[in-house]
Amino acid sequence: MAVEPRLRMFISHAHEESKLALTLKSHILKDFIGIVKVFASADRADIRGGADWLQILRSELAQTDIFAVLCSPWSLQHRWVNIELGAALFRQTESPAILPLCHSNPEVDALDIPLKSRQALAISKVEELRALYDLLAESARCASPTSDFSAMATEIQTFEEEFRITTARRDQSARLLADGRGPNNEVFRNPAVLCISSKQLEESAKTDFEFIRKALPMNLHHEIVLSSEALRNELGMKHYDIIHAAIHICPFSGDLIFDDIDPETHSARSPQSDRLTAEDFARLIDVAKVSLIVLVTPEPFGFVGRLLPHTNIVFPSSYVETPAIAKWMSAFYMLLAKSYGLTEASRRASAQSCPCMKLYPMLPANSYVEYPSDPGFEAHVRLTPVEAVHV
Repeated sequence: MAVEPRLRMFISHAHEESKLALTLKSHILKDFIGIVKVFASADRADIRGGADWLQILRSELAQTDIFAVLCSPWSLQHRWVNIELGAALFRQTESPAILPLCHSNPEVDALDIPLKSRQALAISKVEELRALYDLLAESARCASPTSDFSAMATEIQTFEEEFRITTARRDQSARLLADGRGPNNEVFRNPAVLCISSKQLEESAKTDFEFIRKALPMNLHHEIVLSSEALRNELGMKHYDIIHAAIHICPFSGDLIFDDIDPETHSARSPQSDRLTAEDFARLIDVAKVSLIVLVTPEPFGFVGRLLPHTNIVFPSSYVETPAIAKWMSAFYMLLAKSYGLTEASRRASAQSCPCMKLYPMLPANSYVEYPSDPGFEAHVRLTPVEAVHV
């Protein structure tokens, strides 16, 4: 029998923080045995494929009792985090309690208003995780559950290290573009394009996919793969210039997920899992000599960080409505056909239709550094964030 929640918590986060948001949600749901309901937009069960995500956000913000904000030097500049914060502060009914949850060494005392006036918690510390649980228990009028806060803090510290590597790579890539060292000379008048999806998404987001694909030029060579085996065969045997990745990407591992996912349990419905690791995908990208990956959603940045030493990537900085993505695709391929290079075609298409679609140039191959969650990481010397992106 399901427990009726006594408290609703909304975790506002940048897409780079998806892994942390889901980690917190998982622990809170388990430890509070359903008494506290947690919403995080990174959770596919909270916003499913084809859903009206903007309406879902409005509904959740209207009901939440505690509005938690993941705060880092990067996320506090994120447009949607600030939009959600404003919506919570100025909702028509009484505003929820605002709770800043800090990570990756932000200056807690230097938070701006309105977060500055709230009691912030540094959630990679054991005592502050315990304080978070005490606050939730008091608000839900229940006993504070026992948990292994030391293990939880270690999980969050591992995320913080990965977050530092990822944001350093993003910044290094952005500097390449600013310095004019992007893929300026690559011209594809008639590129070979591969779309990666899954059977589940092809069904649940059928209308959206059809709308976007109709925006592509009629003469564009465009193949679609729906399994890891098909993807391995295509990239192992053929050359593709551009890949569209419209598929679930695991926020913890960066795996491409072809499985049918149960939205309630988050587990694969089939007994045999069909996934492809980011590392295996990167090797296939190298073999097929792919010049660009286009993501249609702001996927966890750990995936992008792993792929940047192998190819150029375009993805949105926040969730984008289907018509905007379709307009970007149409403009981008029209510009390519007119002999614009990848950099200029991407820039002009974004200026015309979808400013949050941004190009991140490929990093030098020797810039790759293993993530703390990668197999065998402990066997290597840990690098500092500066060493990790030195070129």
